[in-house]
Amino acid sequence: SAGGIDAYDLLTQLIWPTMELLQALYKDDRITITNLNLATRLNRSLADQLSGKLKRRDPNGRKALIFCGNAEPEELGGQLCADFFEVDGWTVRFAGGGVPDDEVLRLIGDERPELLVMFGTLPTGVPAVRKLIDYLREVNSCPNMQVMCCGGIYKRAEGLAEEIGADL
Repeated sequence: SAGGIDAYDLLTQLIWPTMELLQALYKDDRITITNLNLATRLNRSLADQLSGKLKRRDPNGRKALIFCGNAEPEELGGQLCADFFEVDGWTVRFAGGGVPDDEVLRLIGDERPELLVMFGTLPTGVPAVRKLIDYLREVNSCPNMQVMCCGGIYKRAEGLAEEIGADL
């Protein structure tokens, strides 16, 4: 707690909005990719320190796998999602970005998670996520697993997650 504000509030009311603001500034060509990456890394460093101070619930026996796009802001968003699920009692495997579909499928088969989270901020990542979801539905290897799509692109384009086949 810093001045009466706990770590969760700082993460959700300062770190997350700062991440979204940086992405918007970059998207609008108001900052360079260098500035975006530098600021995001600073934001991530603060997020890492705050995440260690989050109050943890008892394990709930549920598993989540979390993947994200390759961009630096997507890594931060994916990591924050992982941290929030973990402190809520989930067993989390956060694999980051750039993981090929066959490795995602292997990890799903090995872990048998209740939830697969795909965090993305950029429109360019949506077709690959749709392809993966279609394949997961086709092979039905983990029928009780739900798929959640979250991040900037899904926030900006209402209904997109459902349109590409996500449950949440």
